[in-house]
Amino acid sequence: IAMISELAYHRVVVEEMRGSKTGGATPAERALRLEIAALQTEYEGFFRSTLAEGIASGHFRDQDISIAVRSFLMMLHAPIYWYQPRDAENITAIAEQLANMALGAVATPQ
Repeated sequence: IAMISELAYHRVVVEEMRGSKTGGATPAERALRLEIAALQTEYEGFFRSTLAEGIASGHFRDQDISIAVRSFLMMLHAPIYWYQPRDAENITAIAEQLANMALGAVATPQ
């Protein structure tokens, strides 16, 4: 829900991080990029450990964790690329559908 409700912020962060390898950034911009990168690593680590636990317990399919985490997060973050707010749209339903699709990609088939 946060990704969709704070769409503009997340778009700016993604675009800024894409350009993080370019020169010309101020010291303050470089410091913020490093801070965002550290937070991103921590965020991905949460998903990595959760996926590893799910694989170990048999709830998630045994698969390459790095590929699964990056793909999982791409699906959850996809709205920054395509979502356009509309009046009276239920963003909770959109977020739930994305979460269900992402979980379906890693869950052990029943």
